[in-house]
Amino acid sequence: MKLLTFLFLAAIASSSWAGDIYRWMDENGVIRYSDQTPPTNTENVQKLRVPRGLPADQSQVALPPETVAAAQKMPVTLYSFKECDACKNAEDLLNRRGIPYHLKNTNDDKIAMQKLTGKLKAPVMVIGSNAPIIGFEENRWHEELDLAGYARSNPNAKPGTSMAIKPPASDNEIPAEEALPVTLYSFEECGAPCKSAVDLLEKRGVPYQLKNTSADKIALQKLTGKLKAPVMVIGSNAPVEGFEEERWNKQLDLAGYARSNPDTGPGVSGK
Repeated sequence: MKLLTFLFLAAIASSSWAGDIYRWMDENGVIRYSDQTPPTNTENVQKLRVPRGLPADQSQVALPPETVAAAQKMPVTLYSFKECDACKNAEDLLNRRGIPYHLKNTNDDKIAMQKLTGKLKAPVMVIGSNAPIIGFEENRWHEELDLAGYARSNPNAKPGTSMAIKPPASDNEIPAEEALPVTLYSFEECGAPCKSAVDLLEKRGVPYQLKNTSADKIALQKLTGKLKAPVMVIGSNAPVEGFEEERWNKQLDLAGYARSNPDTGPGVSGK
């Protein structure tokens, strides 16, 4: 039996749970894992990506090499909801085995699950691109995870630790400090359209500079040739005139802003 060298156990621990793990076979036929680049001229090197987004209490626990490899090739997604009694058993099984999984537990996820399976029955586990596994049966779930290559347990994990991975940011989403600045021309006499514009930006957690003075009205007229508000300006892009929720959302999406930010309050930054 080939040996597994756990060289990376302490080396890869980090608060962000991100990094590259290298897998290769040395001249003695030993399979090795490390976060360091293998020796020069090493053949058949595989680069494995450690899953992102694990909660803080799991951030200092290393994954077994089999699990790292399996998570790279066959990631696990779990549809699990509070009102489902069997869902807790499903989560417990994955947590005990130390398997990182993408947890789907929102109302939107229920709709997605129904489209995927044709049912509203949970839990549902999806391993890689395999067919969904509907309903919890412990033996069957163990067998499917074994076939996918996941380790049966993670001796480094603390009992009761959740292995649920936070939803990743959109590919188009960028850090707020790197995002294009947003300016909003909004005036009291504008009424409902301006209030809706403010509500949308605050709901999405988008920082913006509010223009609402008499001098700003003059600036708006010079900018657009009109005195019609609200007007949103993203970076140096053309002004977005008049409030239309779908159009404003699309422009903010293109600029890289997240659809929502539960950690922020009102986005007004003022002048």
